[in-house]
Amino acid sequence: MTLQQSFEVRLRQFTEAKLREVLRKIELDMYLDYFNNYLSLAKFAEDYGLSESAAQAVIDNGRKLSQEMNR
Repeated sequence: MTLQQSFEVRLRQFTEAKLREVLRKIELDMYLDYFNNYLSLAKFAEDYGLSESAAQAVIDNGRKLSQEMNR
């Protein structure tokens, strides 16, 4: 592997890790918004332009992240 290829692999790994971190933050923020400001999944999904199943997945992931942070 050349130095250039090695650099590209490390950059891609860094970028993917940073992207995962950002997505986790977004899911956590969306979950907290749901928890604090919504009474129904349907309205949350509508406001975010998501299907109810996608909204439920975001909420479930966000709840899991929130619980991990508060242990």
